Amino acid sequence: MGDERFIAHRYQATRLSMLVGLVLMLVFFNYDLLIHKLYRWDLLIIILATALVKVVTMLFLRRYH
Repeated sequence: MGDERFIAHRYQATRLSMLVGLVLMLVFFNYDLLIHKLYRWDLLIIILATALVKVVTMLFLRRYH
């Protein structure tokens, strides 16, 4: 498995990759909307689901840990 540093680094890498992915999806969504006047509902649903899971997880962990 690894020690605490490995787990902390894995957590930070996962968190950073999630944030970068979310920002990229927002950029692509806005690009399609502004340039092509096209709503990409699939990207919007993924963005909203990711944000919702992040907020719910933060609230759950703050309350129970």
